[in-house]
Amino acid sequence: MHAPNYLPASRATAAAVAGFVALGVAACHDFGPSTPEATTEALTASQQILELTRTELDRALPERSTPRLYFDINETVPGFAGLYLDGDQRPVILMTSAARAEEARSAVGPMLEERGLSNADVRFQDADFEWRELLRWRLQLRDAFANDGVVSLGIDESRNRIRIGVLDDAAQRAVGDLFASYDIPSEAVEFEIRERRTSRFSGAGRVGDGATRDVSPASTTTLADHVRPLLGGLRINDGGVWQCTYGAGVDGFPQPMFVTASHCAFDEGAVTTPPFEFFQPERGKTADKIPAWESLDPDSIVTGDGCTSLNPCRFADATLAEMDLSAPESSNWAFGEIARPASGSQSGGSLSIAGTFYISDRLDSPIYGQVLHKVGGTTGWSFGTVKETCSDETNGSGFKLFCQARVAAGASGGDSGAPVFDRFSTDYVKLAGILWGGENGDFWFSPMSNLDEHFGLPIDVAGFTAPPPPSVSISGPTLIEPDATCTWTAQVSTGQSPFTYDWTNHQQPVSGDEEYTGGKLPGHTSSSFTLTVEVEDNTGQTGSDQIVVTEDASAPPCTI
Repeated sequence: MHAPNYLPASRATAAAVAGFVALGVAACHDFGPSTPEATTEALTASQQILELTRTELDRALPERSTPRLYFDINETVPGFAGLYLDGDQRPVILMTSAARAEEARSAVGPMLEERGLSNADVRFQDADFEWRELLRWRLQLRDAFANDGVVSLGIDESRNRIRIGVLDDAAQRAVGDLFASYDIPSEAVEFEIRERRTSRFSGAGRVGDGATRDVSPASTTTLADHVRPLLGGLRINDGGVWQCTYGAGVDGFPQPMFVTASHCAFDEGAVTTPPFEFFQPERGKTADKIPAWESLDPDSIVTGDGCTSLNPCRFADATLAEMDLSAPESSNWAFGEIARPASGSQSGGSLSIAGTFYISDRLDSPIYGQVLHKVGGTTGWSFGTVKETCSDETNGSGFKLFCQARVAAGASGGDSGAPVFDRFSTDYVKLAGILWGGENGDFWFSPMSNLDEHFGLPIDVAGFTAPPPPSVSISGPTLIEPDATCTWTAQVSTGQSPFTYDWTNHQQPVSGDEEYTGGKLPGHTSSSFTLTVEVEDNTGQTGSDQIVVTEDASAPPCTI
């Protein structure tokens, strides 16, 4: 299958947007200070967008999904147009105007902090359309799924555009006819030529795509072996010919549960009578019975947005299986644990189990560009960046799945149900969702916010408390004599030792460990410079601090 092609929409309606297209899509910079201004006309238009979208949001998208979080920010920060992480994992905020940039920086702080990032390192990027505009049009364009040539619909945060996946030019032209009906500027939409997905990632244990995997000798335990206690990432069998992956244990029910992909069971969107039984790793062996039976697989959404009994829609490809507490093996499941293979890569890795990832929390929804991981029973451990945070997808079996996420990482047959997670330290992770399919080196998953909406209640998956990250402060002078050499100390109050230290002097790397000795760098003309230290602890978590140091002839001498 070929790589996606991005095609601009027709330019026919360029005049319709000339009045509010003021900034280029790709320009990135740090906005300078400015005074917030808003005309009555702009507020009125913004309020119309808000009123039109709010009712749709409650029905159309999960409450903690990425687009709804951005909508809430845009509600309080006019001009906000989205957020993503660039190739260096640096946050980028899109704004249609510089006037409220600092408010936007503050508003995204909690989202970034949840991912171990800081809003102090934010860049700003000019945008043409506010988030509420794009989101309103994106929801209206769900009608495009009436065309059989449309396979996906979402928003590309990095490009400030709606992205529509189509089979061919004919489908693109047909969708373009909808723009005028909803007063959607063609410049707000880009098309991606994609092939139709014909299957999900359950399978008969095949690897696919010519890939080879390291299945170690029998003396080493692998994801495909009989393993107890049960861990996320292990190969399971649905009692038939299909293999899938054990996702994660779920707490909060009278009986212990685990989650996997819905299509791994016999009847997607329903629980059969008798309920479907699961095995690990293979069917046909009494010792391989987990024992667990499918317990909760909600029906599809059948109202609005083109969803009917013939064209059903769901928020997640996920089902819950209930563990039998009366069975002898029922105690052999590990809540909050995922098998950690010996190695991983973007395409996949070893099936040999070398340790454990501990789930300490959940990640409700992803950010475009952040790195996520998965462990699957066929391709093992793979990881890559998020390419879509909330895309409506046709999933290969007649269902439309609303608001799914896409990661640039490998998966294959038998990986369906795999846990997808944010690895924020060496051993601790936040569960982000459940994998269900993929193509062309990417995989798709249902985020945790979707699982909550799908099952009708919050899904509790955390089994461990992660140690706190390093809390760092720089001790030392902030006023020094001109051309003085001084010493600053990084004081760390939390985290697990040993620590490593990375110092920068006015963004230039400099040598130092717990202490840094130096001064204003040669060639730096300003009287002030910024010292920054980032500290990483033994678990891979980081903390940082920075101070501004100013040269002043009246400053006291430094003690080195």
